[in-house]
Amino acid sequence: TTLDLGGNPLVGDDGARAIADALRPACAVTTLALDGGRIGDAGGTSLARLLGAPVRCLRLQQNALRDAAAHALAAGLRRCRTQAPAPCELTLQRNCIGNAGAASLLDAA
Repeated sequence: TTLDLGGNPLVGDDGARAIADALRPACAVTTLALDGGRIGDAGGTSLARLLGAPVRCLRLQQNALRDAAAHALAAGLRRCRTQAPAPCELTLQRNCIGNAGAASLLDAA
């Protein structure tokens, strides 16, 4: 099941936290698209908890994610690697992730 709230600039950090709290491990959503939602580090860190269970595909392009969110998302990717059967997909184009965050993500991939 896909939940696509992409292009909704009203999501922001508060909306991302609410979505992360609402999507429990038993939820049917496996793909979550929040591109262009004006989500920053606080929201990205909350969403990172979803990687692996239940969400296998997280689309966060065109937000305001920085290194703090990248580190949390990297931890989510590591967790995802341990949960078979399928790998996780994470899209982060057009964010503000620096070298340290990118290195963390590469290390987790």
